[in-house]
Amino acid sequence: MFSMDQFLKETIFFYISKYIKSYIPSLLNVKKICISIEKEKRELAENRLLGLLFLYSKLSTDKIVTYYNQWFGELSRSTLSYYLNGLVKERILNKERMGKEIIFSLNKITYMDTSNPFWFTRNICPTPLYFHRIAHLEKKIITNTPEKELEYILNIINLNLLINRFEKCLFCKYSNREKIQTLINEARDVLNKRISIISIRLKDFMENFGELQIFGGTPLDYTIRGEKFPKEILEIVKDYKKEIDLQLELNKRIYELSFKRK
Repeated sequence: MFSMDQFLKETIFFYISKYIKSYIPSLLNVKKICISIEKEKRELAENRLLGLLFLYSKLSTDKIVTYYNQWFGELSRSTLSYYLNGLVKERILNKERMGKEIIFSLNKITYMDTSNPFWFTRNICPTPLYFHRIAHLEKKIITNTPEKELEYILNIINLNLLINRFEKCLFCKYSNREKIQTLINEARDVLNKRISIISIRLKDFMENFGELQIFGGTPLDYTIRGEKFPKEILEIVKDYKKEIDLQLELNKRIYELSFKRK
């Protein structure tokens, strides 16, 4: 479903952490936003498993255990295997043996209303999809050291992705809505300060890139690797360079003033 290099698969949380620490450190507890309900623990875990498989397409049992515990917290291999086999019995997942490994994948005939955010987040955790997109763009920043205007655009896109991720989580019946709303308010406050003099067209561009395609956002070509960036982003940077520079200068002055007050 998504083209993803192996290095990014293994290091998504490295890039997520780098982005949050450098750009919006108040959201460092971004993962801890679900309410643990013992009697519904299995259903929550199944939603998360489907989120991982929606992103990765196919995963071995070993990879599922590794990624699940990395993304969501500790669950034993035996528990996750039990949940996975339950989803196979319900014909939501397919299961096949490849050598010594058991491979799980989504059953393509299973009904999925992927265009409906409410349906999607009630059945499939969207966190892996959002975090993959953020990590992909953050990796571009870290490995290429782009010009400041391009870096600004990528950072704002990622901030929109975080906000959209939180807003989808509000639909989930397992979410800590009070905490999520606080995180949304904090993120929007940071966003509004950093785009205060940006034109509507440029804001719209960054908002659209800051949403997943399945929810109406701009498609992102994940096959563009190395030093290359999406053509649309490069063009918008060229068209709005002066405007972005003014915003960056304003942001710098506001930061300096707030630092002096401390």
